[in-house]
Amino acid sequence: FTTMELGSLSSEACVCGAGTYFESTSGLCQSCPRGFSCPGGANSVDEVTGLDSTVVLAPGMMSLESDPFSAYSCITGKVACPGYRRPVWDATSNPSPVCQDNSFGVRCGFCADGYYLDEEEGCLECSVDAGTVPGVLHIC
Repeated sequence: FTTMELGSLSSEACVCGAGTYFESTSGLCQSCPRGFSCPGGANSVDEVTGLDSTVVLAPGMMSLESDPFSAYSCITGKVACPGYRRPVWDATSNPSPVCQDNSFGVRCGFCADGYYLDEEEGCLECSVDAGTVPGVLHIC
């Protein structure tokens, strides 16, 4: 633990430092998991999720709602996974879903209906006049 202000006298002022997050079960600061950014500054947890609210996904990474502290690299990198989003998606406490750009699922590797996956540009909208690229399968 550390404090946000020099000379703090209360244990209430103790927070986890940069590169760590508050783990509520043990009540201790833990090392930031791979694929995440932990700016520090927490000594409590989100009331809705029960998790440290300062932990965010690193750019190009995503996590699943069922396992929020296991990070996966996104197929399209930062296009679908810009990072700096909380790993637990909740409409109340975290209104921004992990995957962006009409993508979803493991590694944000699936596209919504009416879109196809381009590994460099993300999910692109299907169109009747879209050209085809030899060797690339587009299912719309």
